[in-house]
Amino acid sequence: MTDALTLSRFALERAGIPPDRIVVFAQSIGAAVAMLLCHQLALGSPPTLFADMVLAAPFADVELLTWAQRGVNKFIVNKWASKGTLASFNRHCDVGPKSRATSTRSRYDITLIHAEDDYDIPWVHSDVLF
Repeated sequence: MTDALTLSRFALERAGIPPDRIVVFAQSIGAAVAMLLCHQLALGSPPTLFADMVLAAPFADVELLTWAQRGVNKFIVNKWASKGTLASFNRHCDVGPKSRATSTRSRYDITLIHAEDDYDIPWVHSDVLF
């Protein structure tokens, strides 16, 4: 998460790229980091919303991802509950006809991409997130 925040600060502050020109793209475990990043920045003051978030092969949470490996979950401290993070982010950004984050944006784009034959992270995770 620290790396993601550092990179976003660099792009926004040092490079001077406006957030509405940035698309956050992440795959697999990076999708959880991207969701946390976008959620954390949206909660900031002032809030920062990027143009879009594209998540390829995201997972709903580690518990669902590792359900077939019995006993593994008791050793995993952070369950990376992506479905909760995404739901909270969506509720925060979608509070009526106009977003709380900006007076001009009325929605936030999130794109989920997942292969039906993905055996590492089954496509049902994207369905859960949707």
